[in-house]
Amino acid sequence: MLALVILLYCTSKLVTATEQCDTYQFSHPFYPGESCEEIYDWNPQTHNWSGYYWLINPLRRVYCDMEHGIQAYNSCKEIYDLNPQTHNRSGYYWLINPLRRVYCDMEHGIQAYNSCKEIYDLNPQTHNRSGYYWLINPLRRVYCDMEHGVQAYNSCKEIYDLNPQTHNRSGYYWLINPLRRVYCDMEQQVVCGNIGGWTRIASVNITRGDECPTGWNKSSQDGISFCRSPSDNGGCYPVLFSSKGVSYQKVCGMARGYQKGSLNGFADIDELSITHGNYSQHIWSYVAGLVDANSGPHFSSNCPCAADPGSDPNSFVGPNYYCESGVNDGQWNDAVYYLSDPLWDGLDCPTDNTCCDNPNLPWFYRELDMATMDDVEVRICTDHAFIHEAILVDQLELYIQ
Repeated sequence: MLALVILLYCTSKLVTATEQCDTYQFSHPFYPGESCEEIYDWNPQTHNWSGYYWLINPLRRVYCDMEHGIQAYNSCKEIYDLNPQTHNRSGYYWLINPLRRVYCDMEHGIQAYNSCKEIYDLNPQTHNRSGYYWLINPLRRVYCDMEHGVQAYNSCKEIYDLNPQTHNRSGYYWLINPLRRVYCDMEQQVVCGNIGGWTRIASVNITRGDECPTGWNKSSQDGISFCRSPSDNGGCYPVLFSSKGVSYQKVCGMARGYQKGSLNGFADIDELSITHGNYSQHIWSYVAGLVDANSGPHFSSNCPCAADPGSDPNSFVGPNYYCESGVNDGQWNDAVYYLSDPLWDGLDCPTDNTCCDNPNLPWFYRELDMATMDDVEVRICTDHAFIHEAILVDQLELYIQ
């Protein structure tokens, strides 16, 4: 019946129409249809034979993509919007104006480009839609961070180095191997070696209402909150911060705390200790001395750089420490919380005390001997019971690169 309709159509039209039908008849001997999809479904011999085909109702000549059985359109998005059957069927599709064959990412209904940034710039609908996207040259599927328009890499430093547009745009970025979302500091911080691309692994700020990390207890005194050891006994109480699977050789961070009672510096190793690895390889120490000056016979409990110098650090510590006391008048009391002079904040450091006069305080920066993926451990250490002494921590940040 349909062949008769076509015959009647051709014989009732002008020569031009007849010539079109003849062209249709001789170049494509198959059952016609109203769409490329109909031709594809009714004529298996057309599969993978993309080209111009005549359609009816109305009679018109269009380019049919016979790898997928659809009409060629101006964009992958147009194909995606008009052909639900193409969803999640990424592959090469024919586009027109001009005629060309491109790779369409049919998870998102967009053309595949050379980079996540190109996708981001040319397709506003992808913004904030992070996920796996197809890229070309070579063809590959990668995770694109569409909050920033960049490809996800193994570290913040890699993102920073390969994407200048991320400089000074700190925030949460996606990393891969495994896939996870981390905070990247993209500023060139003087206190961290004047380089950007740091992965944050710890951020504790009790002054803004944060909770203490698991392993420490939250407490307060005279309206000031802080983290303390979970026990009233002396000892070291660790908190482990994951490296988030990032290989690093540089560590940057800061800590601030308070002194309670009679802390004894390196004499008893009263400190906030930062280490990595199974054997507690030293990174940095924040140490608290007994008093800043005039300690009398107890001078060994002072910081090594105090007016009355105390005990020196162990050899494995080297110069990688800060030391300060919260007791400024030489008179200490085990029951007193010294809250007016925070430790390691770079303020109220006695003249010539080089243990606490670094202009970068409370920040430290350390480059390790070799790269590692170790988690970082921070320990509150005191040798006497809480009734006599304590280190109280209210701020802690750690970054790796």
